[in-house]
Amino acid sequence: TSTKDKRIHHKIEGQWAEEYMHGVFQNVYEVPFLTCLVGSRFDELCQMLYLAYPDCVVIGVRSKACKSRVLLNPGKLYQVGLGDSMCILAQDKRQLRCFVDAVRREFLGERRDAHEWSLAAAVRRVSTKPWLARTGSARGSRGSA
Repeated sequence: TSTKDKRIHHKIEGQWAEEYMHGVFQNVYEVPFLTCLVGSRFDELCQMLYLAYPDCVVIGVRSKACKSRVLLNPGKLYQVGLGDSMCILAQDKRQLRCFVDAVRREFLGERRDAHEWSLAAAVRRVSTKPWLARTGSARGSRGSA
């Protein structure tokens, strides 16, 4: 291999490692969907939420209709149901709180309905390591706050 190939390979490896290390420090949180978002398509909702606050990413849904199973990226045909929660990647609760505030501003305006979406009551930290997040299946127990 040439020196140029080695430099390109090193650059790619360095970029991968940097992105990996960023991901290692993310947590998975679960927050109920706002009732005004019920009926929305998952893919469109994820795009809107990412545009409102790109530091957090919605990666799935805990679906009440599917016996409270976690569905990772359920796709464009999935519609948010009443009682569903979103699974969100965030660095910490502070970042998650900023995300929740951004979503409130985007969908509820400046209105602060405590019964609509209370972060303190609703947020449940699923896991400190995303790859250890449990789905509540027979193979493992759910993470706890």
